[in-house]
Amino acid sequence: MCCALVMRPSQWRLTKPAAFAILMIATALLALLPVRWTGCTDGLMLPVSPITWVFSGGTRRARSAVDGLAAPPSTRDDFERLRRQNERLARQVGQQQILIADMEQVVADLSGLRDQLADPRVRIVFAAVMAGDASPARETLFISKGARHGVAVGDWVAAGVPAAERDPAATGRELLLQQWLVGVISEAHPYLSRVQLTTDPQFGTQLAGVAKPLTDGTWEVAERSCGLVGLGNGRMRIDRAAVDYRAAGYTIVLAPLSQPQPLALAVGRIIGSQRLETGVHYNFEVEPWADARELSHVYVISCSE
Repeated sequence: MCCALVMRPSQWRLTKPAAFAILMIATALLALLPVRWTGCTDGLMLPVSPITWVFSGGTRRARSAVDGLAAPPSTRDDFERLRRQNERLARQVGQQQILIADMEQVVADLSGLRDQLADPRVRIVFAAVMAGDASPARETLFISKGARHGVAVGDWVAAGVPAAERDPAATGRELLLQQWLVGVISEAHPYLSRVQLTTDPQFGTQLAGVAKPLTDGTWEVAERSCGLVGLGNGRMRIDRAAVDYRAAGYTIVLAPLSQPQPLALAVGRIIGSQRLETGVHYNFEVEPWADARELSHVYVISCSE
């Protein structure tokens, strides 16, 4: 009996190494083909592009987090450097504001403050009050303007109003007439000055006048002048007046500012009187219109020849 041999065809299988080799060869061939032949394959990747975007976004966020963890922490020197930088910027802003304020003052001077007293020799210098005198025996103020700004010894000083509170429509003359005199310049340095208040014991005798307020709001000025001296402790006195002004209703004390066109401003008010032994002369106790030590700004009435 003959046995027939049956030959079964061998079964071919694609192994992993073979598949990898085929894909690598195909990739190399596609890379060498022209772009116009392979452009149609881009559409095949569109359905899976959202999935790849999600995974790539997560990868980017993870990398950023890792980079942040890998960055060196801020040191004390870093914080100190930033603090010094902030201080420099703060000084720049503050000093720029001072420069702007000074420029605004120059503009104000050029736009009419020189003519506010109807006298071309007279102008107003706006200054900030820096401090009072440390000595209890003296009653003075230090202000932020000096000889470089036209301030001179002997100039009268009036109470001032901060720029934020001033009426922008008011002229320099109107601003000045709303105020009262506090003293005179006793020292004028290049960038600051000392104001000797009218209440200072060393103020000396200054020419003064008196006025009576009328029912219509105006003031009637007496014909005669008086001598005004400082006594200290916020007080003044009119010495040896020939008329009992207080009995006659004259309670406002004035001081002249300029010649030949004098302008008188209030200095204070008469609050008491004393008849001297001669029987024909009177002393009057005078208080300032307000406490000059509470002022933040002043007007210097500068007279330049």
